[in-house]
Amino acid sequence: MKKGYWIATYQKILDGRKLEEYVTLAGPAIKEGGGRMLVRGMPAATFEDGLSERTVVIEFDSVERCNKNP
Repeated sequence: MKKGYWIATYQKILDGRKLEEYVTLAGPAIKEGGGRMLVRGMPAATFEDGLSERTVVIEFDSVERCNKNP
């Protein structure tokens, strides 16, 4: 089976409290779907006019597993 990946980027976080509320809800759902956090955070440096944005990468054992509905 092919692995599945969820990649999210945030250029700006306007309300840290709302982000924490989202993480509280999404974290258990991602784990239940077999997701593992690979990357989370800001870049150490950006080059060639790159964007300095928060990036999150989550890996799933399979696309089927991360798309499974309860």
